[in-house]
Parts: sequence; structure tokens; C-alpha cells
Amino acid sequence: MDAWACRLASWAITSKHGYRANAAISEVKYYQQAYWEKVSSLRYERFVFRGLKCVFDEAGCRDATRLARTHAIYRPDDYQVSRALGAALRKEEGVGLRYHSVRHAGATCWALRTPRQVIDIVQTTHLEMIWNGAIAQVNRLSAVPAPPR
Repeated sequence: MDAWACRLASWAITSKHGYRANAAISEVKYYQQAYWEKVSSLRYERFVFRGLKCVFDEAGCRDATRLARTHAIYRPDDYQVSRALGAALRKEEGVGLRYHSVRHAGATCWALRTPRQVIDIVQTTHLEMIWNGAIAQVNRLSAVPAPPR
């Protein structure tokens, strides 16, 4: 679940973090850290995530980038206002929201309520997060060519 899925109280089922993978990594890392800290039996683990490039129709999406980054919906640790926004968008059956990344300055993110807006989606990379009481590393994984026969 990404930042706005949490912020908007689960109405966003997919998200696009622009063309800046670092914004997506920052958002996912923050929320995974917060989640894994609550798993008392978790000592060491390696989690693998897929990076996805998504093309979608923005028609009908609301634009929260018009709001100042100091607006209450962008508070990094208080979701009361952003969840109220999510409830309002859900009630009016909005299709999505463009917003400033809370964890990666200068990046723009999108949250889509439904996959119907998606035109194309392709996996671009694998990422691993190493947990050792905290997220110790984030690595991009790549295939190692097979040795010649």
C-alpha cells in the first residue's frame, strides 16, 4: 500500500509515482519500515518488490498539486485531513488524485481508485529491502548472465 492508499484510507488501489522511481522507493520504504517495526518476531528478512511503469488516462483525476506543500493533507505523520479528502473523493466516485510526494521533495505522485484508467503497465525492475531491525539496505536486483556452455 502506498502513502496515499494509507492517507486516503484505502480508496487508492494503485499508484503511479511519476517517472521518478526514487519517489516510489522513498514512499514504500517509509511505510514498510512503519509496518515491519510492529512485527515483533521479525528479526531479519529480505523482501522483494517490483517496480512498475504505468501509463494511464489522467482525465477526471483531481489535482492536489495546486495546494501548497504546507497544506494539512501533506503532513507526514498526521493523516486526518488527507483521509477526509480520500473519503470525499470516494463519495463523489473520483477516479484519482495527483499530489506532491510527501517523502521525496520535487516528485509528483498519483493515486488511482480503479485500474480502469490504466492503459499500459510493465514491470521495470526488482528491488529488495533488507530488514535487520530497520531497513538496512535497498538494492536494485538484476539478472546475472548464465555462463557460456
